[in-house]
Amino acid sequence: MEFVLRGILTLVLLACTGVTSVLAEPNAPLNWYKLDFPPYTIVNGPFKGQGLGDDIQQFIQARLSGYQHKSLLVNAARLYADLEQGKAVCTVNSDYDAQTDSRNSISLPTNIYFSYSLVSARLSNQVAPTTLSLGQLLSDQPGALLLAAGRPYQQLDRILANFQPGVHYQTRAGQSLSEGILHMLDKGRAGYTIELCSTVRYLQQNGQFEHGFDCAQIEELPFAIGRAAVTCADNAWGHKVIAQINSILLASRDSQPYRAMMQRWYVPKDPQRRSRYWQYYQDFLLDVTTNDYMPLRPPIESEH
Repeated sequence: MEFVLRGILTLVLLACTGVTSVLAEPNAPLNWYKLDFPPYTIVNGPFKGQGLGDDIQQFIQARLSGYQHKSLLVNAARLYADLEQGKAVCTVNSDYDAQTDSRNSISLPTNIYFSYSLVSARLSNQVAPTTLSLGQLLSDQPGALLLAAGRPYQQLDRILANFQPGVHYQTRAGQSLSEGILHMLDKGRAGYTIELCSTVRYLQQNGQFEHGFDCAQIEELPFAIGRAAVTCADNAWGHKVIAQINSILLASRDSQPYRAMMQRWYVPKDPQRRSRYWQYYQDFLLDVTTNDYMPLRPPIESEH
């Protein structure tokens, strides 16, 4: 109720000050930028358009009237540049827990997922460690880590900021970055990357790799889960769209059709872990009901 009243007050204030461009004209354009980030957004192969993020975007679009929706495949650099420039852009490829001064351009959390790992190719019979320190890896093995250029790594960005790209870690640009980077690891051209285990498992099942991959928990990550959200341009137009999306999410996230979208790619099959997933869904997603940022409450036990 608080954010609804806040949204109404915002529209009244805008009307009083003569700012009317925030009100969407019939069939106003809304560009949905999408990253190649399976199994969240799947842009190639037999499951194209059937990722969880794809489903959430289509769910919102069907209930968000007054716009001409268009999906565009872009790389991370263009996504964040166009958002920064205030273009009529939204994306489901967004982190609810991103560090930002403005929460008005980020929706309520749309779903939860188990968080980033340090991924390496299984090039030998040697047992891979289950836990690794990102800071120590960057210090002890400079250049071994390969990352996607322009992609935010959530809480890990504060660690990466202390190291020099091109010296302590390498970057790769392009659209199909996750798959391309795994191929680099598979060929021994890089030692590690930072990725979601769900993405690694999907690509391993649907790609051609010579070796398997191991996921190690990152010591510096305080939480075992992350939360996705919709982000739009941080301006009056984007704030209005986010307010409308939040209304849709509040009415839908606890419904059976919405929960069913999580099942295919992200809900664990193991009964105990599945139960834990839905408890996290209640505590860290459904309980977030206002624009005010609600941080994760530490610690959550590791899912690795």
